[in-house]
Amino acid sequence: MVLILLGLLVSWLLKKEPLIGGSGIPQVEGEMLSFLDQKWYTILLYKIIGGCASAFAGLSLGREGPSIQLGAMAGKRDTRIFSSNTYGRETASHMWCGGGISAAFNAPLAGVMFALEEIHRNFSPSVLICVMCSSITGDFLSRNVFGLGPVFHFAIEKTLPLHMYGWILILGILMGILGVVYNAATLKVQDIYEKFSFVKPCYRILFPFLLSGILLYFVPVVLGGGHFMIELLSERTLSLSILFGLLMIKFIFSLCCFGSGAPGGNFLSFASSW
Repeated sequence: MVLILLGLLVSWLLKKEPLIGGSGIPQVEGEMLSFLDQKWYTILLYKIIGGCASAFAGLSLGREGPSIQLGAMAGKRDTRIFSSNTYGRETASHMWCGGGISAAFNAPLAGVMFALEEIHRNFSPSVLICVMCSSITGDFLSRNVFGLGPVFHFAIEKTLPLHMYGWILILGILMGILGVVYNAATLKVQDIYEKFSFVKPCYRILFPFLLSGILLYFVPVVLGGGHFMIELLSERTLSLSILFGLLMIKFIFSLCCFGSGAPGGNFLSFASSW
């Protein structure tokens, strides 16, 4: 009953503001290209409520995409107050995007690189300085609010032998291929959801919420964005068959969650799957 109520809540939020669905990164890019004009106040409120409800329900969704969209909307809010020119507004949005990703993962350098590579897609000294200031500030506040511990902590017991480095190259190629497969599967699942014509679009999101309840009973480890699952895998106490089973369940569950349009990202869920 709790999952159904949460699903109805998120469904109502999506009906009121469809742009809160998914990770939020395409919406930010659309804003940068002047294709969209999001209402920052509704996005901030509904995205936070919808994202928290989805996370509380155990959906396999990450926090990086919402952090970027929330950061961009916070920047849009400030530019409406302090800046009147278009360049200043774009710079502020890039800056806040970097701060969002930095605060989410305690990774200021990653926030800088993401804002320049994915959002701005160009190098500008003024944007670089602004994004660096925002990322460092976001990381500083995040560390002081949530503590100095890293998001992931793995104890390195011994270094990798030199003759094993060739397998790292193969692993990188394999991960690239699997990334393409995951993206194609995500688009396919979205098409499958669209074929459910007998169910109203606003109620299709109830499916991953109900699926989360089933998985909670049988394999609760696959619930959530994937943080706990990645830490569990580092213990190296699971057999290969169990790992493969968790891979398939997490993979399918992540596709069902993200394909439904629920507020949340898929970066961490994808990483934990593979």
